[in-house]
Amino acid sequence: MLEPATQQYWLTVAAAFLACEALYHASHFCINKTATSLKATDRATLALKVVNIVHAAISGPVAFYFLFLDGDAATAHAVQRAVALDAEFAPSLFSAHIAADQALSLTCYTVGFMCWDLYRIDTWAKSGHGEKKLLIVHHVLSILVWPLASLYRVAGPFLLHYEYTELSSPFLAVVDAARDYPKIAEKYPITNEICRVMFAIVFYIVRIFGWFPVSYCFWRDALYLLFNNDAAMHTMPKWVPAFWLFTHGFLTCLQVCLLCLITFVASTARGVRHSIATQVWWGYLILKAVYAMATGDEEARKNEAKNA
Repeated sequence: MLEPATQQYWLTVAAAFLACEALYHASHFCINKTATSLKATDRATLALKVVNIVHAAISGPVAFYFLFLDGDAATAHAVQRAVALDAEFAPSLFSAHIAADQALSLTCYTVGFMCWDLYRIDTWAKSGHGEKKLLIVHHVLSILVWPLASLYRVAGPFLLHYEYTELSSPFLAVVDAARDYPKIAEKYPITNEICRVMFAIVFYIVRIFGWFPVSYCFWRDALYLLFNNDAAMHTMPKWVPAFWLFTHGFLTCLQVCLLCLITFVASTARGVRHSIATQVWWGYLILKAVYAMATGDEEARKNEAKNA
């Protein structure tokens, strides 16, 4: 028999899955009524993007609020110590139950969304085979890692950080839709340009400048907990940080290998987001896009990879 907290977690995951499916069908119904010129597969893809936008528009701001604005004294202190790179406090970021309730209440919805995203993977009419493989790897490992940490009530600050990096995703979804369906860009040119600029700004803030210190803290804390017998584990087994390190390292190595492939640009659209290599590569592509926007290079913009 599962513990009450575990039961509640997975019931919420199931509810989130059903909510995503309901939103998908509602969006699909509306798109079928208004976008009759599009192919059926394209209308389904647009409905999928609606669900992606709604999820990111909710999870990103809520995680940001929990981490920086909630007023929880323990979380605020942990953020201050993390920013100061306090080595003595550091292991508590992972092993102590800091922001555990907030992470537990939010990650179950994202896990439900990821389960639904895998269920609807065939709806990705515009996605390449490589991108789908990356999505599967990313989602499956996240579905394994996030509940593990949430239910052990550990790694709360890291989980919330991963969640609030979704702040850039709604803008990306709009930009993707405008690239995939030029008529959208023609009909809403100002919205498209605003989203392009906002995506570049927010991406660099949360996924470049904010990513490296968090990754540093993550590896430092997890390795300390793993190799120090006197580390305060707070009821967490040793294999939990070991599994986190394995998945993070595996996904990062996967991205480094894919950087060597010609098809990498097209295959990283929504793939393994939680690795350093991805953030660097996306940052480079975004800089290219920003330069094209600033110089008015229309040809370069037309030839942009779908998910720069």
